[in-house]
Amino acid sequence: IFTTPGLGSMLWNSFMWGLATTVGAWLLGIPCGWLLARTEMPGKGLARILLLVPIMSPAYINALAYVLAMQPGGFVEQVAGAGPVVEALRGTFFGFWGVTFVMVMSSFGGVALAVEAALRSLPSRLEDAAASLGARPWDIARLITLPLLIPALLNSGIIVFLDAISNF
Repeated sequence: IFTTPGLGSMLWNSFMWGLATTVGAWLLGIPCGWLLARTEMPGKGLARILLLVPIMSPAYINALAYVLAMQPGGFVEQVAGAGPVVEALRGTFFGFWGVTFVMVMSSFGGVALAVEAALRSLPSRLEDAAASLGARPWDIARLITLPLLIPALLNSGIIVFLDAISNF
């Protein structure tokens, strides 16, 4: 197996794709989890269900849906019309970043739900104490909340990474 031509580049590409997917899932999942845990937005129950749908769907089905949307004559072309923008979007979509986008859309819900659960379990007295002592909201998030979320972020990140590289 170690004499397979191109094995190193395949492993490197899989690792980089898993890393890019994990970072993308964190970038979308952390704010979504914070919104679910710390705001009183209407429709939270529906939002949680919508975050679970891509997680529970097989990656193949999610990828097939995106391919059907982006293929020539697909949904995007029918809505936006054919043109150079759609062609450029299609060229990007069927490359590294497009595959990353599909996997991020399939996995960021897990990060969001993990962040929400972690935020709900954190005692608010630490953040309240910092606020009462004059800390700015950004400093509270950066110095108190984020360090307390590290276990949830690492756990959800490992799951996203392993799920991403398992597709190759």
